[in-house]
Amino acid sequence: MNRSILIKNITHYIMHLWLQVRSLNNLNLQDDNVHAENFFRDLLNLALGYDLKNINIVNKNAAAIDLGDEVARIAIQVTSTSNLSKIKHTHDGFVKYGLDRKYDRLIVLVIGEKKSYREASLGGKGLFKMSLEDDV
Repeated sequence: MNRSILIKNITHYIMHLWLQVRSLNNLNLQDDNVHAENFFRDLLNLALGYDLKNINIVNKNAAAIDLGDEVARIAIQVTSTSNLSKIKHTHDGFVKYGLDRKYDRLIVLVIGEKKSYREASLGGKGLFKMSLEDDV
């Protein structure tokens, strides 16, 4: 297969996942959000060479993050909610539970469309800083 066909196939399936998650969330059915964590864990491990683990398997409904690679020191929250309040809640929990001592970067992976935020980043002096442009 050539590259163009592979990219079109990947795009097709990610778009399908997004539409399915969005439709089911409207019905208050959020099982696919949980399954999406493992999908993105495997995809990012394969594509970017991470060794992400699903934190929720070890600690059911873990605070602030879903995926973590302790060697690369990267943490990821997988969500279908792109509201700034959700991003702030994730950032606050990340700091509150001391995850900033374990991970250097927090990414919020939104299943769907990213919004534009007025703020450029969260955190500041003495607090864990997260770029809303690069990390969401």
